[in-house]
Amino acid sequence: MTTNSEMFGRKKNINQFVKENKEVLKPAFCAKILYDGQLKVYCVGGPKLRKDYRITNCDQFFYMKNGDMDLYVMEKGIRRKISIKQGEVFLLPARVPNSPQRYSNTVGLRVERSRVGQELDCIRFYTRDNSDVLYERWFKFTEPKDIQPVIDDFFASEESKTGTPTNNSKLMIGPYEVNEKVSVDEPFSLEQWLDRNSQRLSNGKLDLFQGDFQSQIIVYGTGEDEVVNEDADTFIWAIRGTSILDIAGEATRILEVNDTSYIRRGRRYKIMREDGARVLQITIPYCRSLNNWQRSVQY
Repeated sequence: MTTNSEMFGRKKNINQFVKENKEVLKPAFCAKILYDGQLKVYCVGGPKLRKDYRITNCDQFFYMKNGDMDLYVMEKGIRRKISIKQGEVFLLPARVPNSPQRYSNTVGLRVERSRVGQELDCIRFYTRDNSDVLYERWFKFTEPKDIQPVIDDFFASEESKTGTPTNNSKLMIGPYEVNEKVSVDEPFSLEQWLDRNSQRLSNGKLDLFQGDFQSQIIVYGTGEDEVVNEDADTFIWAIRGTSILDIAGEATRILEVNDTSYIRRGRRYKIMREDGARVLQITIPYCRSLNNWQRSVQY
């Protein structure tokens, strides 16, 4: 029998996973989960074009493996289009309304954390000129299929038919405020970033993103590190060369390019990278404000 620990720690190759699930990455599903734990690691395809904006209480990591996508965000109250090209990475801060637009024959990687307790997500629609909220609903999110009933309710609503907000547009005060202060950074090429930082990574590690994020996303260069993350699970992705992953109490894994693994919180592990190897590590701890759900009250 396969234990949960073995299931999560088992090596998975992204290229092979995409090949095996290519039909699921097309409509109507357009997504397949790679790891489902404290972190949610998805492969996402298309086409899937949306009019709704989603608000989450956590960061979201994007990487475009094949093709390009567009991500519309409401930045400081203004609609902005962010194009994420093939090979680019992007980290969206928590609580920024966003609407991903994915096209045919594209595949991306998206990582976010699971929700805890009564933590809620929001689906929001704006008026045609984006000046006001037309309709929004807060809901418990556990998997992507939870979103569609909320969207269906909108298209059956008076607000959808008239394009005008009503007293029913908002049923509750949200449990957290939308982030209307942050300036969202541009995506960038992962390969170019690796080349630019080659010297610094020759015997160390670097944060992939700079800024005030919940996420900790690190690229390890040549060398060896022993790590234990007490607050969150860890996603490991070999992006260059050959590395060895040794998880305490489990079999040692040799990681080649696009091999991945998943480590439960509290597990000690060692990553050994040969000369020129690069490994990306993602953790997204639960934020400290999760005990403030009492602010969510009915109008």
